[in-house]
Amino acid sequence: MDTLAGGGGEILVNSVRKVIAPHKIDTETWLGIMETAHRMV
Repeated sequence: MDTLAGGGGEILVNSVRKVIAPHKIDTETWLGIMETAHRMV
């Protein structure tokens, strides 16, 4: 894997994230995915 989509400038404050990007997954889920991906490398 050379890149991972969504690893850039994410907003991790859920109250702000819900306003700016209401269709994105919540911060906890996003962090879990990133942690899993990093362990796989």
